[in-house]
Amino acid sequence: RVIVRFIINSNGTVASPQVLKSSGDFYLDMEALRVIEAMPKWKPGRIGKKKVRVYFVMPIGFTLR
Repeated sequence: RVIVRFIINSNGTVASPQVLKSSGDFYLDMEALRVIEAMPKWKPGRIGKKKVRVYFVMPIGFTLR
């Protein structure tokens, strides 16, 4: 399992992904970052009616066969 933190910009794009907790395998960490960067746009955070940037932390689980 890799835990990744990233920013959802006010336009919904993903920015600045970084690994908070590594799986111990460099290649799994890099794959988690690749998956985060390839995500479609999100709905941005809001304060009232104003769109704002928000941090998001997501665990990504891998099953090795």
